[in-house]
Amino acid sequence: MASPESRTMRPQRQPLTQNLPPLSLEEERRLWEEEALKNPLPSGILVEPLEDGALVGERIQPTSGFSGTILYLHGGGFSQGSSKTHRHLAALLALHTGWQVLTLDYPLAPEHPFPQAIDFTVEAYQQLLVTGHPPSQVCFAGDSAGGQIALSALLKARDEGLRIPAGAFFISPWLDLTLSGETMLSLAELDPLVTRDGLQKAADVYLQDHDPQDDMASPLFASLSGLPPMLCLVGEHEVLLSDSLTLADQASEAAVQCLIKTYPEMWHVWPAWGEGLPEAVQAFKDVQAFLESVCLEDGC
Repeated sequence: MASPESRTMRPQRQPLTQNLPPLSLEEERRLWEEEALKNPLPSGILVEPLEDGALVGERIQPTSGFSGTILYLHGGGFSQGSSKTHRHLAALLALHTGWQVLTLDYPLAPEHPFPQAIDFTVEAYQQLLVTGHPPSQVCFAGDSAGGQIALSALLKARDEGLRIPAGAFFISPWLDLTLSGETMLSLAELDPLVTRDGLQKAADVYLQDHDPQDDMASPLFASLSGLPPMLCLVGEHEVLLSDSLTLADQASEAAVQCLIKTYPEMWHVWPAWGEGLPEAVQAFKDVQAFLESVCLEDGC
């Protein structure tokens, strides 16, 4: 059962606005960053720009030190979002897990369509490796569209023969750009934030006529063999629920560990609502437990 707090914090469907000129993509990007930066960060967190070759974005660390590095890919439908829009979420992840979070500012569509964000992420990971970060202390992560980039980059790193990181976790990941999941329809009336139509538009902007069945575009269709342990956090009121459920099934068939945690009545990327939401705090605890488990397995 969902918490009492979730009843008041649950987002409401936005009514269609009439006779208002649409915002440009640049304005939408700017407004999201401005609103996001109003969120106060928790104490005990250090934020600094990350501008080191392929590593571009923000570095967020617990001031008490850290155990490993989360390479984080933000959501935003491939065309919006940044390290700034996700600074608060990344700070909470760092605070609750004791790992530093590198939130990458990967190239956005439509200026930079598929697969440029994936290539950028693999280059960033390669740079981590050559600068002394052992893969046993690195975890890939992403929310929503960032989950697609994170998982596809993980597959690309495997295919290129790179050393594989300790694990990967995803929050409300979007992994099937064909939008074929059963919950796309069955949960359409329950999801307060995401619609199939909105996802289709975002996929079109990102893919620009590329085949969505390509397993790098829809990593849900890829062979998962050889991947590290994974964790999927997903709300039970998300149209994207099928993506996480199918990932867990595909991982089992490939003998890859994939733990899926579903949260009653939760919506898309609910951990971003912060510590006032008990289900968000539980999600951070689940991520912490996962990181501790993969760290122990790899001896970090």
